[in-house]
Amino acid sequence: MTTYEIVTEQIIKKLDEGVIPWHKPWRSEETAFNLISGKPYSFLNQLLLPAPGAYLSFNQIKEMGARIREGERASRVVFFKLIDKRTGKGADEEEVSEEKFPLLRYYNIWHVSQLEGLDTSKIPAAPLNNDVEADDDCEDVLVNYIARTGVGFKPALGAKPSYDKHTDTVHTPILTQFASSQGYYATVFHELIHSTGASSRLNRKIDEPVGSRDYSREELVAEIGSAMLCSHLHIDSPSLLEEQASYIAYWKRKLADDPTLIVTASGRAEKAARYILGASAA
Repeated sequence: MTTYEIVTEQIIKKLDEGVIPWHKPWRSEETAFNLISGKPYSFLNQLLLPAPGAYLSFNQIKEMGARIREGERASRVVFFKLIDKRTGKGADEEEVSEEKFPLLRYYNIWHVSQLEGLDTSKIPAAPLNNDVEADDDCEDVLVNYIARTGVGFKPALGAKPSYDKHTDTVHTPILTQFASSQGYYATVFHELIHSTGASSRLNRKIDEPVGSRDYSREELVAEIGSAMLCSHLHIDSPSLLEEQASYIAYWKRKLADDPTLIVTASGRAEKAARYILGASAA
């Protein structure tokens, strides 16, 4: 069984098991984060909060000399705190034992748009992740593909991942907008797979209206192809596969009447992945 067949089998298994809702792996203007620490809230809290952007707790609002606008209601974020069974007091997470148990807690926060008297110059853009590093093997594949095909590649802060058929250019957020290098390269590879569908390359239908059957099929091809490239380059992980499978599940639902969909899309994805690698990689 080839790498490509293994990836397809893993994706089908995830789809059969049921997968979590897909969320964007990059940090953007759609990220909710704490204004003081600059840290984004957890994925669970991202789902709970009503809007992206900067938030403050009640004490932080006071510290910044601002006030809550009359009538504004707080949002809640949740976290787990370790409690000592014997004393009922908070416990140090580094001292976890059978005598401690996690207790779900919450606290109130307010979006900066709900405040008055806040110095807006202190509101930063969505936080970046300066700890994420480029992967040499992935960069080699990217650089070689660009050199061989002439595809434009334009990473930019705040950019929306996309492939522009008319300019033959891939657009993507910058590396440090992502929580991990795996998420970055999975996104880049998704758009590179789209670029293989150009008429001068593998000639797929890649410029169809959003929501159409051909558009949905192409999204499946791109994400399965991305998963195959990630596996080939050994940057795949259970969490990344979960994300990729959940994205695939979304588009699969658009074409629920096609029982051969995943196998057909996988065949096209394998051809596109091989084209990017420039070799008959197994």
